[in-house]
Amino acid sequence: DGKFEVLVQRRADSKKIMPGHLGTVGGKADEEDEDSRATVLREVREETGLVDGIEVGPAKFAEGASVDWFVMLLHEAHFAPAKTELECGDIAYALPLLPKGTIPADCFGHAWVPVDRLHQIDESRQPMMGGMLQKIGQGVTHLRRILKEPSPREAAQNRVEAAATGNDPAAT
Repeated sequence: DGKFEVLVQRRADSKKIMPGHLGTVGGKADEEDEDSRATVLREVREETGLVDGIEVGPAKFAEGASVDWFVMLLHEAHFAPAKTELECGDIAYALPLLPKGTIPADCFGHAWVPVDRLHQIDESRQPMMGGMLQKIGQGVTHLRRILKEPSPREAAQNRVEAAATGNDPAAT
């Protein structure tokens, strides 16, 4: 997972639900949204100011009674000022509590966190939205399927099998 980072946001302290918690970008559908994919694109643009850089997605990986979950792969993303900063709190407060390798994003209230280090976040010091780590894991798994990449476990298994059969290119 060392190559994937997730964009997390610190929810504004003024929010009634989970103020100051880390979460992922999301929100409710508006009447003008054609479908949940349109909702996620609108929400990402509103909350982050994303202008371009979507390489893959949004791709739906989970569906719930009132929430659909999507994953996107960004490359050289560009952000304009978000439509509102009311959704997010200042990520600077959370940065000292986030894992090594975390960097502030070019959009207010957000940071890029290495996926393989998310488990290092101490929720007693920096709370996260419930189920966030599990959903990020599911999103990364879905993205790997799209990209046809093995998971770290599958890659290790492949190396063991290749070594056992004498087909390990790393051994030559």
